[in-house]
Amino acid sequence: MWKIILRKYAHLYNPLAVSYRLKGFFVQLLQDFLQYLGTERRYSAHTLTAYSKDVQDFAAWAKDTLTLDILALPAHLQQLTHGHIRSYMGTLDCARTTLVRKLSAIRTFLRFHHRKGTLPANPAGRLTLPKKARRLPEFVQETQLQALLDNPLPPPEDPELAFVYVRDACMLELLYGCGLRRAELVNLHWPQIDGSNHTLRILGKGNKMRIVPIGKEAWHMLHAYAERARALGLDYKGPHFFLLPNGRPIYDKLVYRVVTHALRHLPALRKRSPHILRHSFATHLVNNGADLNAVKEMLGHSSLAATQVYVHTGTAQMKDLHKKAHPKG
Repeated sequence: MWKIILRKYAHLYNPLAVSYRLKGFFVQLLQDFLQYLGTERRYSAHTLTAYSKDVQDFAAWAKDTLTLDILALPAHLQQLTHGHIRSYMGTLDCARTTLVRKLSAIRTFLRFHHRKGTLPANPAGRLTLPKKARRLPEFVQETQLQALLDNPLPPPEDPELAFVYVRDACMLELLYGCGLRRAELVNLHWPQIDGSNHTLRILGKGNKMRIVPIGKEAWHMLHAYAERARALGLDYKGPHFFLLPNGRPIYDKLVYRVVTHALRHLPALRKRSPHILRHSFATHLVNNGADLNAVKEMLGHSSLAATQVYVHTGTAQMKDLHKKAHPKG
């Protein structure tokens, strides 16, 4: 996976690319780090891209400010101190979540090379990550989603337009009905659909496999989509289940546009991303009494702590209801 990141930026490596940041992708220290993250830690391509840029930006700052070429010269890397990293963090003007990610990338990079023996000591060992501001996940109310998904308009008469209409409706059903991430929907393929048990076998973050039940409506939409795809002669049983009318696979931005368009009449939402439907899936399950461990497994969370935020969402909803309805609320 780390090679994919390097290839992505290969067009920037040429004699005219004078920026140190551009050249940084091709030094061995960073290549070893990316390979470690991709193969042993199983980080996603998006995380590899972000960590690569974060480490490279720090290296550029160290070269310009401290005259330490830390990616090219191990001796310079060994001269980094705890104070240097704190000074760099003080120069950043970004959101807290971005700050946490940048510090995490630098700390992981230095810890990796300390364990590898490149560094005698880890200058980031005493650094602690700032606490993230914890916000309750935003979700769509059950009645609003039911009105959106349960009363579809009849599909257009044109075969291609009808295919797109049914495909988009099917994607919405799976995002909400199965709690899928956008990447999991885009990469879905036919062997993951278990028709005998009405389940999906999903390969999520960290290559973690999970089984998710398919509800009646989602199952009906899967069949409707497959029927429309067959009518156009599309190979939905190939590497990708969801396709464009020309047979190519769908992509991230398309899914985002479909969800944004579907939720356009809900002005109370601050965001209208596909992840809102995943939050709604989990919140509605918890609010209706689902076992928290079962919700954790269906979401593919590695720890129960990540799932417990939906309990707080339910509590906040009850407090709001009590305040509005109780005489002494």
